[in-house]
Amino acid sequence: MTEKHDPEPAASAESLVLEIERVLPAARAAVFAAFTDPNELARWWGPEGFRVANLDFQPRIGES
Repeated sequence: MTEKHDPEPAASAESLVLEIERVLPAARAAVFAAFTDPNELARWWGPEGFRVANLDFQPRIGES
């Protein structure tokens, strides 16, 4: 059995980017709060039936 070798090296984590674009039927302020307000984020983060017990989240401009 011969092993296949991929001549292209895997991309490093620093070069990987995931972009997701969605159109949501909600006001911009509500969507922004859902992603930036820790209390709002805790309400929907995770699979259905999952609850976030503690969320330490402080979004900052320019941070990842």
